[in-house]
Amino acid sequence: MAAFGQRRRISQQAFDACVAENVEDCGMGREEAVWNAYEHFDFQNADLSAVDPDGPGERREARDVLRIQVALLARGVGGATRAELDAALAFVAAACGRDAAPRAAAAARATVVAARGLAALAALVDACVEDGDRPLLLKCLPALAASVRGDAAARDAFRYGGCVEAVLRVLRAAASAGDRRLGRAGLAVVAAAAAGTEGVKAPLVAGGACPLTVELVLAAVEAGDARLGAVACRALAAVAAADDPRAASAGAAATATKLADAGAVNALLAALAAFGDEAAARAAVDGLALLAASEDAAAEIVRAGGARACRDALRERRGSAARRRGLAGVLRHLAGDDGAKDAMCADGTLEELLEVLETFRDEDPALGEHVVACLARMALRRPANAAKIGVAGGALVVAAMAAHPAHAGLNRQGALALRNLVARNPEHAAPLLAAGAEAALRAAAAADAANVDVAFAALRGLGVEAAMAPRGDADPPRLL
Repeated sequence: MAAFGQRRRISQQAFDACVAENVEDCGMGREEAVWNAYEHFDFQNADLSAVDPDGPGERREARDVLRIQVALLARGVGGATRAELDAALAFVAAACGRDAAPRAAAAARATVVAARGLAALAALVDACVEDGDRPLLLKCLPALAASVRGDAAARDAFRYGGCVEAVLRVLRAAASAGDRRLGRAGLAVVAAAAAGTEGVKAPLVAGGACPLTVELVLAAVEAGDARLGAVACRALAAVAAADDPRAASAGAAATATKLADAGAVNALLAALAAFGDEAAARAAVDGLALLAASEDAAAEIVRAGGARACRDALRERRGSAARRRGLAGVLRHLAGDDGAKDAMCADGTLEELLEVLETFRDEDPALGEHVVACLARMALRRPANAAKIGVAGGALVVAAMAAHPAHAGLNRQGALALRNLVARNPEHAAPLLAAGAEAALRAAAAADAANVDVAFAALRGLGVEAAMAPRGDADPPRLL
């Protein structure tokens, strides 16, 4: 029995008995029985550190085989035959890869990390680069990418054992030799390892990943290699993204500046223009959207003609809904700059955004949120821009809000846009009210308490009698 204040430690035997009971008495399948047992003990706050949830069945056998394969990799070129290394790399890549069952792949990645497989793979990569063994290197890199893709614990382990240094050597070798296939394989590792992990992003950036990635994006554009372009843009986006909740966003801002200094903006715009392929163009848009979140990088995008490029891409109506959202998201960031938003209201971008909103407002509220946010920023403290958006644009905003009353983001941006359209252009108030602005704003406030403040401000700006309901500390805000 556990002492007072200590968690009860569950033995493997007790856990396996619980699983067997779930199977025999409750008719559960093996996997459901395992997870039900795990949840049962976890709910009791029991100590499960001594438990292997794979149990004594096939998964445990697979784990043992995987450990043997990792041990072969650790022996390296001098200690294992080429056939053994080829087979071990193929086994690791398959066990951890996308085609494996999700739980089995997660267990395989955990086994690779625990057996120091990442360090073994990194050492093998280093040896291949040193020896110029390209065929073996092209088998090592997919196994390394599969071992960390989609797994936070594995990505945290990637920062140790020479993994970052190894992949940087690969990128340098690919860039210097103009080897696009090797560059694609190396960048796939970067994209997998850097996602959501500032501890990997920082050493990659410090080691020169920014200029190397930009160089490979440009190589893809020059060669018309859409596959390399897609992977390179994804790797750039993974390094730039502020997607690690454990880290401050300052690192992402500094990285965006370094990428902009390395020429990432021009490279991504070139990729956007060059590739009709959906994957490559979408990756370029995602990279631009992440960079645009940085004020310095956004200014560089504006100077490089990024707003016009996004406008032209929207005008072509090519690609997926996600791509349209990405383009509108870039423009949303750029519209925060006074010079950029004035230019966007003069060069046809505004008209394109209004047409996109009218076309897709009923089917795509996320796209509508980005477009309406652009309009809100364009009109902010700019009566001339508000006049260009006009009552027709405001009516489209009201229609988008009415079409999606439960979409908090769209309705918040709609309230901001309506307030800005009338703040210095009071002549817009009456026609916007006639278009249904009051009903849309009250519905936005009723649907989400977080939007009460902006809806109240917009109603007051429109000249509507509105008041905030008195409330206690525990009451959500609401309009009277």
